[in-house]
Amino acid sequence: MKKKNIYITGSGGYLGQQIVKKFLGSKDFNLYLSFEDVRTFSSNFYIKNADVIIHLVAKHPSFAGTNEEMNATNYHSTKFLFDNMKDDCHFIFLSTDHVFKNDPEKKYYVDSSREPSTTYGITKMKSEDYILKKSKKFCIIRTSMLYGAKDNKRDNFINYLFNNLKNEKKVELYSNVWCRPTNVLDLVEFIDHIIKESKTGIFHASGKQYMNRYEIGKKICSYYNFKQSLLVPALKPKNSYYQSINLVPSKEFEKFNKRDINS
Repeated sequence: MKKKNIYITGSGGYLGQQIVKKFLGSKDFNLYLSFEDVRTFSSNFYIKNADVIIHLVAKHPSFAGTNEEMNATNYHSTKFLFDNMKDDCHFIFLSTDHVFKNDPEKKYYVDSSREPSTTYGITKMKSEDYILKKSKKFCIIRTSMLYGAKDNKRDNFINYLFNNLKNEKKVELYSNVWCRPTNVLDLVEFIDHIIKESKTGIFHASGKQYMNRYEIGKKICSYYNFKQSLLVPALKPKNSYYQSINLVPSKEFEKFNKRDINS
């Protein structure tokens, strides 16, 4: 069987690194990797020859640059890929729970109305809309706070918590910011399944537990026997980019959702 050519944007990011580790040396795939913005002439050859594109590159909510820069990376790079890829390319787009409104009391399903309130969420929604209009062979994966793998370049929330508590440093945690922490390795297995089974559509790939950041801290303390007195509950500032979104996982993700926050 012919190997599939897979082009991964944002392959140096948190999720991208884990996907590359999973697929590297695979008998099923040839990998083409992009680390930054895809809108360069040199990348066109790989895009045009890709059987599958996994589009991960993005500026995240904490990005300190301009809205124009975020829009260029998050939205215009998506359009660029569509303008240059093959008609039958399987396009996999990593989206976010931020396409929904900041409402901790509401549950958000695949077909729920999207009302993003941040530039990040708006650019992701615009990309989703472009994909829905332009492609029949697409997969949109919305996920929530990723954790579960060490990355020396990125101190994700769980690693940040662990390192501070291990060194007995106090940590201020928002008690009014809720999410479904999602293990990055579960997500990688799901993406592998999506490719091998040529799955299309919109999926919610998120963790089983809906909890606030202070509760996450208590679980970490309990599991590793850290001092819970190091946790300082706090309320997020009004202008914070942090959001509370209950992203209900799709049934298709259930069998891959094997790890909880203590894993």
